[in-house]
Amino acid sequence: MCNTFKYDSCSDFFNGLACVGINHKYGFIDEAGREVVPIVYDSCRDFEEGYAVVCLNQKYGCINKKDQTIIETIYDEILDLSD
Repeated sequence: MCNTFKYDSCSDFFNGLACVGINHKYGFIDEAGREVVPIVYDSCRDFEEGYAVVCLNQKYGCINKKDQTIIETIYDEILDLSD
């Protein structure tokens, strides 16, 4: 579990990263507490196989652990990532 004093919310660490939130925006920190994905998203899901589903402006897409866009945030919904 991460230090929630800085953040409004914090998930458990999963695959080395935790989703954290401030003022209803979300990003990811690593186990050392470094912000590795900026806290700019409306929501985020845990990283699986190196990718995470994120929501920005009510549209969903996918990023990697370097916050590089893999799937543009243009979709109404993304259910699961697989292979």
